[in-house]
Amino acid sequence: MVRSLNRVLKPSIGARSLDRDDQADPNSGGPVDPERWPLARGRSRRAVVAVAMVASMLVCGCGGLWALLSLSRDDAGPTRAACAVPTGDTYGYCDRLDELNRGRKALSAEQWAAASAVARSIREALASAPADATPRDVTRILRDAGYPEAVVRTAREIDPAPPGAVAYAVRAGSACVIGYRQGTASGSIPAGTLPGDTCLLP
Repeated sequence: MVRSLNRVLKPSIGARSLDRDDQADPNSGGPVDPERWPLARGRSRRAVVAVAMVASMLVCGCGGLWALLSLSRDDAGPTRAACAVPTGDTYGYCDRLDELNRGRKALSAEQWAAASAVARSIREALASAPADATPRDVTRILRDAGYPEAVVRTAREIDPAPPGAVAYAVRAGSACVIGYRQGTASGSIPAGTLPGDTCLLP
C-alpha cells in the first residue's frame, strides 16, 4: 500500500515543482507568487514603452537640431562659396565678407544668384565709365542701364568701398548689390539689407 501511494504522490509533486519553475522570476532566479507575475510582466511592458518614447523624443530632438544647424549653414554658405573676385576689384570684396555682412540679413542661395546677375549687369554698364568718373557720371550710367533708384555717392568711412571711390548701391529684389568705381578699379557684390531695409547706411 505504501509503495502504491509513493508511486502516485511522486509524479504529482514533480508536476507541482515544474509549475513553480515555469513561473520563476527571470530577474531573481527564484519563484514568484503566480498572482504577482502578471504585474511584473505589465511593469516590463510599461518600461519598454517608456524607453521607446524617450528614444523617439531624442531622435526627433536631434533631427530638429540638425535641421536648424543645416538651415544656419545654408544661410551663411552661399555668399562664401559662390563669391568670385570681380575683374579689377582691388578692394577685395570676397576677403571682406564677414565685415560686409555684419548687421545685414543673410541671403539664400536663390537671392545670391539673382543679385549676382544684377551685379554683372552693373559691371558691364560701368565698364564704359571714364577713369575719373564722378558720382554724377555713375548715377547717369546706372539710370540708363535701368537702375534709376541707385544710391551713388563719394565713399564715406562707413561705406563698403575704398576711401574716395564712387560708392553705389542698387536694390535687387529683397537683396542689394553694393559696389564702387575708382579709376580703373571697380567691384560689386550681392549683400543683404541693413536693419532699416536699406543697402547703405544713411
